[in-house]
Amino acid sequence: MGLLHVQDLAKSFGIRQLFENVSFSIDKGDKIGLIGANGAGKTTLLNCIMGTQEYDAGNVKLDTADRIGYVEQQAEFTEATLYDEMLTAFADILRLAEQKKNLENKIEQAANDEQLNDFMGEYTKIADEFERLGGYDYEKDIKKISFGLGFSEEDLKKSPQDFSGGQKTRICLAKALLREPDYLFLDEPTNHLDIEMIEWLEEYLRNYKGGILMISHDRFFLDKVTNSIIELINKKID
Repeated sequence: MGLLHVQDLAKSFGIRQLFENVSFSIDKGDKIGLIGANGAGKTTLLNCIMGTQEYDAGNVKLDTADRIGYVEQQAEFTEATLYDEMLTAFADILRLAEQKKNLENKIEQAANDEQLNDFMGEYTKIADEFERLGGYDYEKDIKKISFGLGFSEEDLKKSPQDFSGGQKTRICLAKALLREPDYLFLDEPTNHLDIEMIEWLEEYLRNYKGGILMISHDRFFLDKVTNSIIELINKKID
């Protein structure tokens, strides 16, 4: 089982030391809430762990086979419809689907048994990986998560540019969930969600199989979802 290990992480801005000697681990299945006073450096710490911001000292160790995921803060939507935008979360699956289709054509046109066996062996590997990544479920998952976060069937046909700022944040949250990373990082995920959406997200995250590190001002939400709480206080994790 993989492990994300944060060791002696430190970050400062000018003469202000935000945090130092920060160490903790996240195992797959851990759901950890990160709390602390405003300005303590929680978001900066999260960004350093995610790799979107540089840190001054220490390191973050992660198994090379594991994937991290987070909500993009300034995403540029490039697809014509919301549904197509959600599809971008499945780039690996769509690539495998194309390879699978090409191999199916090659199998039909194989010139001899040797060639057929080669194509079949390659096809089996691709098909197994396609299934492992959820290739037969992604269309269902798009609707499940989109509907859970308040989008309708009609919304999926609209341009992502037609939505408000808060709705665009929800689109980014949906894409992060759809990718199903091994480690998911969330910063105030309940922003722009109504009560029904928050309750849906609680249930979704409780059942999430990967590790979660999450900042939230909503302690009730944290208590519902997480199995441990760490606090950034006096520049260190307590």
